[in-house]
Amino acid sequence: DRKKEAWMYLMGRIGQQQFGITNQIEKWLRTHELKAWRVLDQIGPFNGELIYEIESKVKLWLRSKIGTIEGTSENWYTTLLEVKSLEDLFNQAGIDKGSRPN
Repeated sequence: DRKKEAWMYLMGRIGQQQFGITNQIEKWLRTHELKAWRVLDQIGPFNGELIYEIESKVKLWLRSKIGTIEGTSENWYTTLLEVKSLEDLFNQAGIDKGSRPN
């Protein structure tokens, strides 16, 4: 829900990374940890609209420049890109520092 506060996260598992947004960070992370994902970074809470806007830009960049894993819009293979933090991902994607949450 874009009207609620939201978090952005970066997760990894062997050979893959994923980023995304959620309004319920603890529940979301627990669900992913059951599938062998581990949290690499998270930020928030921030305005949901702002987080959604950033997510949309990163998704577009991922699809066009890196490529996502078939059937996903937020997952990629680390052989194509491996980042250590959301800031690193934003830098790679060319997200202007002025448009990032503080």
